[in-house]
Amino acid sequence: MQSDLKTLRYFVALADTLSFTAAAAKLRMSQPALSIAMQKLEEQLGIALLNRTSRSVVLTPAGLSYARGARDVLALIDQVEKSAQEIASGRDGLCRIGFVQSASFDVVPQLLRVLQQEAAGVQLQLSEFTSTEQLAKLVDGEIDIGMVRQAVVPSDELALTLIHRQRMVAALPAGHALAKRASFQLALLEGERFITNPDRRSPALNARVRAACAVAGFQPRAALEAVEMATILAFVGEGLGVALLPASCRRFADRRVALVDLEDATEHLELPLFLARRAQERDATVRRVAQIALASLPGYAAQTAGSG
Repeated sequence: MQSDLKTLRYFVALADTLSFTAAAAKLRMSQPALSIAMQKLEEQLGIALLNRTSRSVVLTPAGLSYARGARDVLALIDQVEKSAQEIASGRDGLCRIGFVQSASFDVVPQLLRVLQQEAAGVQLQLSEFTSTEQLAKLVDGEIDIGMVRQAVVPSDELALTLIHRQRMVAALPAGHALAKRASFQLALLEGERFITNPDRRSPALNARVRAACAVAGFQPRAALEAVEMATILAFVGEGLGVALLPASCRRFADRRVALVDLEDATEHLELPLFLARRAQERDATVRRVAQIALASLPGYAAQTAGSG
């Protein structure tokens, strides 16, 4: 017959103290009740665990073995309970975070630094997806938090909060006629060959590029498409075209590329980033990560909103 956890705790207390009096005091129970519990345990197991004398208690070899196993079981139970409590409080558990490529340059590292300090027990899984993919995966439960450029959600199950905003800048070959300027009007790029992300990868960014160019009086002439921002910068550096990119790309561009501010006042040159999450999130860990992100990133957004 299996012993219950309470009986295991009784036996371990007795094995630790080798005294019914001391063990009973430690357990806050009467000595006779403890003695009866130990007798019942031995009867259930059909073996002697204790040698009792008028002055002391000695564990039998079977009792020594049983005490070691009982301690292991109780330690495991304590660990399981602690783990469950940590997850329920949001201090432990798993959070799956999606992000758009351009957010990996600044916002994602900033968030990770904060989470390493304030949620060190949380396991994070990060994956790059387009905004559209992230919103679908949030609804389907495949990720828990997203960082998206798209301002419209496909379901009232989701909530968006603006966490960051930055300007786009013009990426030009270093030898371009406009590369030495501190800034210029976007209209001066009319007729240039533009290097862009594929629409399937960055529909929100591309829509803003086209809209900003339309306000400036022209439609961008697409020359090449590249998925990675680093690849676009490399192509620009080789003189294959120009691009409009997030200002955060400045830290990665080499001397073959000039990143120049644009003077246009149009809001289409502003790149917003939203934190997307399920409106009714049940997982305490995910709720805590979202709270930390919302508490830390708005300050970062305000700090960098005018960057570029």
